[in-house]
Amino acid sequence: MNLTIPATFTPPTPRELKPHSDSWQVGQRTFASTRDLVAHAHELDGQQAVYRFNEVPDPPPFTPNERLRNAVGGALTGAVAGAGAGALVGGGLTLLVGLADLLNQAITYAPGNPVTASLVLVPALAGAALGAAAGVGEGWRHEPGQPPREISGRLESEGGKLSFYPEQRLDRKVDLSAYQDAGQAAPTAPEPQNALWNTVKGAAVGAALVPAQMIPLVGIAAPVVVGSAVGQALDRRTLLGEGLGVFAGAGLMVGGLGLIISGVVSPSAVALGAAGGLGLAGAALGHKVFSSLADQERPAYQYGEQWWNR
Repeated sequence: MNLTIPATFTPPTPRELKPHSDSWQVGQRTFASTRDLVAHAHELDGQQAVYRFNEVPDPPPFTPNERLRNAVGGALTGAVAGAGAGALVGGGLTLLVGLADLLNQAITYAPGNPVTASLVLVPALAGAALGAAAGVGEGWRHEPGQPPREISGRLESEGGKLSFYPEQRLDRKVDLSAYQDAGQAAPTAPEPQNALWNTVKGAAVGAALVPAQMIPLVGIAAPVVVGSAVGQALDRRTLLGEGLGVFAGAGLMVGGLGLIISGVVSPSAVALGAAGGLGLAGAALGHKVFSSLADQERPAYQYGEQWWNR
């Protein structure tokens, strides 16, 4: 049995969608829309162009109070980063001083000199102060939203139609005369989250931070990284949440080490107490944090695959 396909049949093509906002830059000229660009097609043949776009709307500008929160959050994050860098420098100095003292003992038979904690504390405190100062400035200058994405390429005008070749690739021709009529994507809602599962995951992540301390380097970074993620999830508007999360993660790690080194509490008691406390905190915050992270990861608009987001 033979099927007859009508001569007018054309295979279905994916729906073309524009990003939320876009513009074109051709030399010194800026075109506010693709339609505006196409209207000048006869002037743009062979020109290099940059397509700029945002997939989501820009959030409103920060209020003075929010800028202050950003400055505080930036200071906290900067202080932790600066203290960590200073501690590394101090650790290197301690190692060098220790080696020099051993060499001196071997040569002169002189008694050894104890290495003071100030070799680590002083650089760490200085790094924290410098990091906090830098963080205040960065936080105050922080702007909401993301800068527009860019795609550069070449424009070609033929037969009254304007085409764009992204990244100069001839196999990726975009018919701008048709694209100017592309539609807008509808907003999408985040998928509902399982509260019980998120609570269990939060408890597991919190408790796992304690055995993670046994892994070199990973153990040091884990509390800070998790604290940063939790802070960002709880405060998606300003940098204060991230700063508090980073500071809390670093504080818990340093406080636990301090208790162990002081000998006031046994290492096993510190580990059990920290695992229990962090597990409870993770359970309490798990649903809110994982729901917020899922909402962040999901695009606000369902674009599918378009030429500009491949």
